[in-house]
Amino acid sequence: MADGEEIGVVSEARRRRHSGVYAEEAQRAIDSGVTVHQLMAASRRSRTWRVIRIVWVTAGLVFMLYLVLSYFAWGVDERVLRSGGGVEVADDARSMRFTPADGEGRPGLIFIPGGMVDPRAYAPLLHGIASAGHPVILVKHPHLGGRHAMGEDGRRETVARALIALEAAPGEARWIVAGHSLGGAIAARLARTRPARMAGLVLLGTTHPRDFSIADFPHPVIKVYGTRDGIAPLAKSKPNAHNLPPSTRWIAIEGGNHSQFGYYGFQLLDGRARISREEQQRQILEVLLEPLEAPWLQAGAARALP
Repeated sequence: MADGEEIGVVSEARRRRHSGVYAEEAQRAIDSGVTVHQLMAASRRSRTWRVIRIVWVTAGLVFMLYLVLSYFAWGVDERVLRSGGGVEVADDARSMRFTPADGEGRPGLIFIPGGMVDPRAYAPLLHGIASAGHPVILVKHPHLGGRHAMGEDGRRETVARALIALEAAPGEARWIVAGHSLGGAIAARLARTRPARMAGLVLLGTTHPRDFSIADFPHPVIKVYGTRDGIAPLAKSKPNAHNLPPSTRWIAIEGGNHSQFGYYGFQLLDGRARISREEQQRQILEVLLEPLEAPWLQAGAARALP
């Protein structure tokens, strides 16, 4: 017997066996008083619910995959992840460092990323800061995309990592602290913990600080929001304004949204931006460079820190 014929015989045998099983079950149902019509209706309902379950499981898996992928870095030029062009890039499990060749003693930036966002999504922005001559330390969360990074233990660990990076930073530069989204809450906590080591605070696309006050923070504070931000809109940020110094500057990025504060996917519930990602990034770069290049900070950077 040929292979094809043998397979056909096996398949037919299985069909008959299954048909026999179904026939026996149907006969038992009929014997118990169930009509053929009721039996067929029950069979259709069973198939319908089976299809619905498959659809729901598939939709859930697709949705979870979308959530995970939306926080991945997208559109990042690989050159900003490597040393070159006068900027040394160092990447380890705790931080990414962008060190300009001529940045010794100049004011620097400590940056805290969004809670679940791929740290590389901020590399284009931070490489631009370093290209302007300012050292940058991006502090990574303990577990990228993990629940630990978003819990209280994770926040404390991120603050500890930032403090370690700050203490180990070479030179006597003073530091601006900045953070996006959940990173804004951690940046504010870092500023509250070591205000003497800081020169200012920049909060990007965040409603924080919500649970504590830094109203007595002695350095400049800038709050940046996108007018199309669906995650941290101005309407949710303003009620927390009492936790910020009265002198806080509020800067709007017209047409900007939450996701375009970095180079990553479209975040669920965010608004649709009306400007390009490149334009929003350009405006954020200008905001961050302003305090770093302020004459008073440039002059103070050469002094030893307390």
